[in-house]
Amino acid sequence: MKKKIFIGVSAACLALSFFVGQYISTSSVQSENHLAVADNNLPLNEQVWGTQVAIKGTVIKQEDSSLREADVPGQGFSFPVTPATVQVTEVLYGDVDTKQLTLLQHGSDDDKKSAAHFVKVGQEYILLLTKTEDGKYWSYNYDDGIWNVVNGKVTKNTEQISKSLMTMSDKSEKVFKDEIVKAIKNQKKSSQ
Repeated sequence: MKKKIFIGVSAACLALSFFVGQYISTSSVQSENHLAVADNNLPLNEQVWGTQVAIKGTVIKQEDSSLREADVPGQGFSFPVTPATVQVTEVLYGDVDTKQLTLLQHGSDDDKKSAAHFVKVGQEYILLLTKTEDGKYWSYNYDDGIWNVVNGKVTKNTEQISKSLMTMSDKSEKVFKDEIVKAIKNQKKSSQ
């Protein structure tokens, strides 16, 4: 009986540490092609490490939240995600063989803190993405890969963004695309 309780408590602690780790990361973590970079001072080409696809597109649908199984071997737990359908208007980097893709967003639509960072229907974005095994996409490094495009200007979608990416906000769309694609093409894993 004690062994079952120990296993249950251990699994609950692991699940809790996963969610806490999303916000307070002290090391690089890769889970389901989803990179969490801890060092805010990395050069841009190291900051975008893990980006497989970069696109420009417009959100056409926000779907209902659901639970998604975590891709952690030996640990069966799930977490809330809210998918959005994005109409691809331009592929900046990588292979995208579809006109629409599904962007997975951490959190549920009934959680105001999470929902505040969700993409908005009708809004245009530049998205830096990693592909999942089931053909859907995560923003690379949580919200670092989501950029608003309004009147030819690109701005960050969240306040929680790394320092080197902060310098990319408020640039013209052309300059942003040129600089981010160059960094992605030259991406490398940090030696830290």
